[in-house]
Amino acid sequence: MSETGIDASFFGSPDYVPVRRDVDIKSARTERGILPDAQKRLGRLLEKKGWEQIRDVVGGGKLPTLEEWVDYRITNRRGTNFFPSFIMDERGKIFFLKTQVSKDPVSLKSLANEATILKEFNEMGYPSPTFHEYGQGDGETLAFIRLAAITPDQGRVAAAADWQEKHAILAIKQIRKMEEADLGLLPRKLTEMDAFQTKMSVTETMVDLVQRAGKYVPDEMRGRVGRLLEMGGEVRTVLAHGDMALKNIVIDNKGGVLPVDFESAKVGFLGQDAGKLLSDLRGNPEVFKVALARYVDDGSGGIDQNRLRALIIGMVTQHLVHIVWRADNRTMDAATLGEIKTFVEKIKDALSIKELF
Repeated sequence: MSETGIDASFFGSPDYVPVRRDVDIKSARTERGILPDAQKRLGRLLEKKGWEQIRDVVGGGKLPTLEEWVDYRITNRRGTNFFPSFIMDERGKIFFLKTQVSKDPVSLKSLANEATILKEFNEMGYPSPTFHEYGQGDGETLAFIRLAAITPDQGRVAAAADWQEKHAILAIKQIRKMEEADLGLLPRKLTEMDAFQTKMSVTETMVDLVQRAGKYVPDEMRGRVGRLLEMGGEVRTVLAHGDMALKNIVIDNKGGVLPVDFESAKVGFLGQDAGKLLSDLRGNPEVFKVALARYVDDGSGGIDQNRLRALIIGMVTQHLVHIVWRADNRTMDAATLGEIKTFVEKIKDALSIKELF
């Protein structure tokens, strides 16, 4: 069972594949290229820097060690390339630390790219964690990025049911700000990166995804997707976070909203980030309506039809990605078929959003 992702996809991969029963942790660690001495390397890094990993959570409980986190992620069929943690420096200041766990060179490049993206986004004034430091080990340490932290007692990642209207308004405002960026004025360090040079056709990609989804997408739904694509021209290229899911948004205790995990930031398309966010908020109808209205507002109380169409395309596309991820998987059991059916229903729901206006 592979977790290699969808070929040439610029949409980002789903969080998980169908759970594999009776996971062999040792074999899975080898398969994923986990550094066998990652915990020791992290320990040497902390000692060298004079940092201490924070484990105790306010109110009780403990944050995991690197080894505990890797085993948990493998068991639950989730990504293990990077270990997230909180550290305290010698002055007692707390930071967020993201360290490389996989020895795959792609992971190392991804971490270095994220450091560049965050540094440039900070300077451009886009909502993103404050970047402090990137370090690449010499065999004695791990590669890492150090960021300003919102600690567990200051904020959290919240489920859709816990989102409030003010959170949705702030998140949509941030998404629209990025979408309105002039791509011709991006700093050189970004334009030199492949992710910010991507030339794409959203229409061609959607057609490809529908074809790859095969029999799991009913003919009637294929027709509706086709008509959606025929309604307008090619969707506009914009600056995108790339994975604006609720799991990548921290809400602080003062009601602020901060996107995190910028490794997927890139040149994307109008509606991509909003589609991801609104798909996650669908389970909270009142907040969903507020976010939807704010995103498609044309500034004069009307509906921006281009944004509405792009949003629906963004939602449909990410659900197609989930279906293709599973359809490409060789093991098709009842649980997987059930998940595919769920995403087909989500596509149907997304296609019906236009009827709300």
